[in-house]
Amino acid sequence: MKSAVPACAVMSLFLLVAQFAAADSRDIYFSADEAYSYARRAYNSDNLDDLQYYARKAMYAAEEAISASVKIRAHYAEGCAQEVYNFARKAYRSDDFDEAQYYMQKCKSYAQDLMIAVQSIED
Repeated sequence: MKSAVPACAVMSLFLLVAQFAAADSRDIYFSADEAYSYARRAYNSDNLDDLQYYARKAMYAAEEAISASVKIRAHYAEGCAQEVYNFARKAYRSDDFDEAQYYMQKCKSYAQDLMIAVQSIED
């Protein structure tokens, strides 16, 4: 009977950790999806002001994904989220529409990679 209690405690701890990891991976996916949506809107914008507005929103979503990735030590997801942030930031700071649009195309690509990476965490 004494050995059953620690086994139950270990199992409970494992289930608790798995539950938190699943919740955090869903947070990463939600943020990645949000970043992708904003990156797509930025890329499809007709002017630099709108593009920069959505690029800033993509940056914020990427920051959320980075934070959630760090919590569960998902290094590949964290790297993808960092690239989403970097390209959105470059677009946000750019004064050239075509250059900013190029950066947002890269941002979209990394956001898609991030969503795929998160799906592999959940599997």
